[in-house]
Amino acid sequence: MQVDILPSPHIQNNQNRSSQQWPEWMDTKTAARYMGLSRQWLEISRHKKSGPRYSKLSSRVRYRKSDLDAYMEARLVDNSQNQ
Repeated sequence: MQVDILPSPHIQNNQNRSSQQWPEWMDTKTAARYMGLSRQWLEISRHKKSGPRYSKLSSRVRYRKSDLDAYMEARLVDNSQNQ
């Protein structure tokens, strides 16, 4: 029996982030795909007020690409300082 090993969706999403054209404003599903996270994670973090900045227009939630990038950039870990 042959088993195909598929790349992690998170790795695939991270690689696609730089090569794919992403819209300036994204809905939750698209923002989750851009970040390599689940839609549910974004919804929960939004409810807990711990996730990336977003805009709410009526019942529609939109994330700005630059805010998603800033959120990820602020959480970079520099392991070289631990040596």
